[in-house]
Amino acid sequence: MLIFMLAACGKTNPSTNGTTSTAPAAVGPTTINQVCDAQTWPRPVPTVVGVILNDVTTGSLACWDNINAIAPDGHDAFNNSTKEDNATTYRITDVSPPAGTPIGRKDSVTVHIIPVDLSAVPPTFHPCDWVTSDEAGRILGDPSTTASPAGDEAGSAEPFCTYTSGSHLVTSQVNLPGSFPVDAQTELNMTAANGSEVSGLPGRAYCATTTSGEKKSTTLVVLLSGNRLYQALGWEGESCDTLKQIAQSAIPRIGP
Repeated sequence: MLIFMLAACGKTNPSTNGTTSTAPAAVGPTTINQVCDAQTWPRPVPTVVGVILNDVTTGSLACWDNINAIAPDGHDAFNNSTKEDNATTYRITDVSPPAGTPIGRKDSVTVHIIPVDLSAVPPTFHPCDWVTSDEAGRILGDPSTTASPAGDEAGSAEPFCTYTSGSHLVTSQVNLPGSFPVDAQTELNMTAANGSEVSGLPGRAYCATTTSGEKKSTTLVVLLSGNRLYQALGWEGESCDTLKQIAQSAIPRIGP
């Protein structure tokens, strides 16, 4: 989830061949806890039925402290999890209290879930069609670049494609409404507080660099219509300019 990767990020101004400009630090939350603390409680339970469990627990349900996820056999996949839970994709079939009910941050939210057999159904999303492996290879300067989709099943709130070559690792992703603890604008604001504004894209865009331990990552986010956010993520010094080219190829096919 983007906000976790940027939580410890300091103000940066990457060198990107003129595609970014220094933006003043945003006033407001810059971490998930700060975002949740800043909300007015009680808040309405979000619409989560039909969405993949992992996406909403780091997304639209992330601000609640007491989430129960009841599997078909009755066990709680969160509070009484099994080894199989870690390897299983679950989809939410019911939520209690019902969506729209105002509740406090520590109040219990219970979702019922069913396992999803990813091999048995065709993908709903096709994230590697947004930028083909050949297109990504030209942008990355490596014709051997391969593309691998993930999160492409029905109910996913974060479909993405990973592009891999000998020296590059880049993901191209759309964050849908279920992936946000609040909304896409709040997510964008957190990147804006730690990075620089990027011009030449169809929506407001920012790029920020994060260092975690010895690993460095660069994230470009672009605000889209319909409470969506486009995200390109590159590892080990990938430039904002490279991620901007990925975004320029992907967004027209996704729809701004």
